[in-house]
Amino acid sequence: MKKRILALALAGTTAFSVFGAAMSANAAPVYWGGTSSHIGAFDGAYYQSYIPAGDINWDLRETNANYAVVNEEMYFAGTEAQFERLADDDNGVTFVDSSVVYKIPGNNYDANVTGHISDTDEADSYYTNVRWFAHAIGYTAYETTANGVVGTGGEEEPIVARNKDNGKYYIFDRDVWEEHYGIGNADYQKIYVNETTPAGVYFLKDGTSIPTDIGGVEVLTLEQAVAEHNDNDYFVLNDGNYVASNMYVVPANAAKVQTVAYNAVDNISVDAGAGYTTLDAVDPTDIDAVLAETVAPSGVVYLYDYYDNLPATIDAEDFAEAWNEDRVAKLLSEANNDAMFGTVEPVTAYRGRGVREEVMYEWEDFLDNLGISDASNAGLTRWAEETIKNYAYTYYNADIPNVTVEWENGRWDIDISFGREVNLYNFDQLIADIMELAPADETQGAQTSELIYLMQQYNKYVDEGFVEVNPVETDEWGDLLVSLAEAPTED
Repeated sequence: MKKRILALALAGTTAFSVFGAAMSANAAPVYWGGTSSHIGAFDGAYYQSYIPAGDINWDLRETNANYAVVNEEMYFAGTEAQFERLADDDNGVTFVDSSVVYKIPGNNYDANVTGHISDTDEADSYYTNVRWFAHAIGYTAYETTANGVVGTGGEEEPIVARNKDNGKYYIFDRDVWEEHYGIGNADYQKIYVNETTPAGVYFLKDGTSIPTDIGGVEVLTLEQAVAEHNDNDYFVLNDGNYVASNMYVVPANAAKVQTVAYNAVDNISVDAGAGYTTLDAVDPTDIDAVLAETVAPSGVVYLYDYYDNLPATIDAEDFAEAWNEDRVAKLLSEANNDAMFGTVEPVTAYRGRGVREEVMYEWEDFLDNLGISDASNAGLTRWAEETIKNYAYTYYNADIPNVTVEWENGRWDIDISFGREVNLYNFDQLIADIMELAPADETQGAQTSELIYLMQQYNKYVDEGFVEVNPVETDEWGDLLVSLAEAPTED
């Protein structure tokens, strides 16, 4: 029997070298029913499988909210592309917050949308005079009259005409126009408000002079002037004669509009279920800090799991602050074009601004050190059986246990017995969990925190003096076996 144990010890040198380096005489014995100071099955001593948080789901829609379908066109404070990216429900209906949609002057809206769509004058900027709008964008507005004269029709007023070749509009000094161009000119067509070409109001950039000798200077149409307005400041112009905005015009019957969504509860949930209320906000770009941070088996959301999939406008401090203030959904909504709900998935890509890539390399090195990098199922089975036998020998007693490793119902199942069932602090479950994520395709789908958890737990049970080597023999053979178990090797 002693020779058999020695042979096993020598054959499993790599496993022993992992187990024996840092064992403490004060650590608790592992064996079940012995003198362990760890009593309860869930007091932190027994291994627990990791339960990843999964997707972070956020929602600003009110519970039992009253919705209204807007049958008329309306303004959306954003671009068409931003509107198209808003989240849809299961029926493909777009949810839009009432604070970012506005009535279009002149449209008749049903009474049932009252409170579901903002009034025009609630826009970021609202102009009731076209000259005020022109001043805001750094231009001067010139209005044509029925006879084509700009302004009041006085003798000194300039003239606006369209270039027949390039289609652009120019403003001329009246005397220059009448001397060099005039009615019937082959190059320019003077603008009248009853013509099909755009007429009404034109914009001359401040600081630009109208030539008094020859030629004119280009002016903008109302449509072109709208594009000059700051896109981050959405406006409506409505002075009775002109209606314009830099907002996207949503087609009729296109959107279901929710009332005052930002008064709703900031709802955050994760796929793992209730109880994940704690955010670990260790710097998601600092690999040393991330690896040093102890990962809990459940109940904690790790920011580095999601950092690469957060909008680029949100940094770690922003997210942590919003989490502590219960406004994560509002933060994510603002960063996603005022979407009403959405999902942040865990990072699975190798590269990004966070630590995912470096953790993946750490995991690959970990598997390589265990000797199971790219191992087949048969190789994983052999490794698991020998690892558990060596572990049981080192920390339980000298008897070689019966270890059965099988793949059942999509997961590894491990049974250990010494003539009866023995629980080695659930170490067998840890081995099974490592085996499940050992294949490269499984690794890529795992959350970063789970990979770190498994590495930390393995080190806890074999490297950090969590348990003491059980003195299986008191004679010279026993001394030799214990020394082999405790001695690290170059392997």
